[in-house]
Amino acid sequence: PEAFFSYARDIRGLDFAALADHAFGLAVGDHWARLREAVRQFSDDPAFTPILGYEILTNGQGHRNVYFPGLDGVLAMADFQPGSGGSFAGEAIPAYGDIWNPAVPKTPTLADFFTALCGVEMLYTAHHCGEMIAEERERLTLYEACSEWGISEEGFRRNTSTATLAEIFGQRLSPGLTGGSDDHHARAGFLGAGFQFGPLRFPSGLTAVSRPSRDRAALYSALCRKQCYATTGARILLEPAVIRHEKQLTIRLSICGTARLERLWIFKNGEEAFHQYCGPSAEWTLDWQDDACGDDDVYYIRITQIDGHAAWINPLPFAEAG
Repeated sequence: PEAFFSYARDIRGLDFAALADHAFGLAVGDHWARLREAVRQFSDDPAFTPILGYEILTNGQGHRNVYFPGLDGVLAMADFQPGSGGSFAGEAIPAYGDIWNPAVPKTPTLADFFTALCGVEMLYTAHHCGEMIAEERERLTLYEACSEWGISEEGFRRNTSTATLAEIFGQRLSPGLTGGSDDHHARAGFLGAGFQFGPLRFPSGLTAVSRPSRDRAALYSALCRKQCYATTGARILLEPAVIRHEKQLTIRLSICGTARLERLWIFKNGEEAFHQYCGPSAEWTLDWQDDACGDDDVYYIRITQIDGHAAWINPLPFAEAG
């Protein structure tokens, strides 16, 4: 964990980062305690915020990440799969039995996981997302739009291990959107140089949060309110101004890219509702209005640059009452 946070802060110059290793690895020996200590250690830097969390493998529904607001959290081991076997297949490996921390509760299903963490404040997010089950739909806060596996959309750079944004928003879910890494090589925000082997093909995505302070509480609160957006790694700046009044939704989005902007799309309930080419500039302003916005309608916006980088934002969490 020390190498991960050092790379994030000192090499990539990130303001915040979360090391979400698999729960079955953190349940070995003192690994969870070591991660918590690293989060405490790097929290001494006022210009950088490490976030405590971990990754779970659900029983047939893919991967999720959970994050905690402070320096402590509760570790539970969902769907123990070292070597990607079946649920709790690792228990049949004698070596794991020798190094396991028996104090970590085993939670074979998501229902068991939520019971084990009942009353614990946490940020529940989707990573490699398969089927969304009923118990988690109301808990889902953030969704990964891109990572080193690709992007969560059909077409070029498709991440085939996760549901697409169109599928998620087509279910009337409305998560905030994030970008991540997932190479498990302690390189937050990895730029993709020097890939030698394995299935990962692309640079890391990034998550952006626009806040006046780097304070941990302010950062965590913004993520819980879904006031964030994802990029493929370029530091594209988005400034949304959204007003919702009865059936009318007005979106104004100021965009400052890192290269010339190409075009943008607005999707409503997973279907394309608007498409626009941008001018020959790295800056653009979107002005758009929907006069038939229902209570359960959901939206996301995709912005692309001519260099291939992209950003995604859910505008609804930024909405103010008109």
